[in-house]
Amino acid sequence: MRHSYLLQLTGPIKYIFNFYYSYETSIPLSDIYNYIWLQDPDVECENQGADWESCDMSEVDKLVPIGGDIIDTFSKDGMNKAVRYMGDGEWFTTSEDVNESNVGNDTYQTCEVNDGTCITRGFIGRIIFNIGENCTAGNCPGTCPNPNCECGSREDMIHCGDPMGWLKFKEDFSDGQDDEGSQEE
Repeated sequence: MRHSYLLQLTGPIKYIFNFYYSYETSIPLSDIYNYIWLQDPDVECENQGADWESCDMSEVDKLVPIGGDIIDTFSKDGMNKAVRYMGDGEWFTTSEDVNESNVGNDTYQTCEVNDGTCITRGFIGRIIFNIGENCTAGNCPGTCPNPNCECGSREDMIHCGDPMGWLKFKEDFSDGQDDEGSQEE
């Protein structure tokens, strides 16, 4: 069964979402934004009359990272490990565990980068989305659907009761595997 992920508000200036990555294909954590759709992917695929594997999502906008977004997880010893988006394409990684400097769980680094952020099947993480940068949350002078919130489009979506996005991983299943990347949030 395939489900979309509705990111839920948990605080005044942050969205927090837990996720599980169930694919063998290794990806860098920064690639997660390639799977956060601004339209419901299930509805988009239904409109195309296609299943998830063959659905063309190339024209669907995706959420872009902003400074202050964090993806974190825990080491085997329970210590925090994280990657934080600093802006301008720069990511900063950190680990409190001296025995585990990689934030990702792919110790062989089989994805396109070699910075310790590759993830593979079994990765459990949490995304902490920043609402906006250098702004005052709650300053929304307009009305929905265009409240023109000071913090920008992410806060506009929240203010109007819309989801910030749908997280749904997509993998090439040309080998005949079934979709195991779905979970309901």
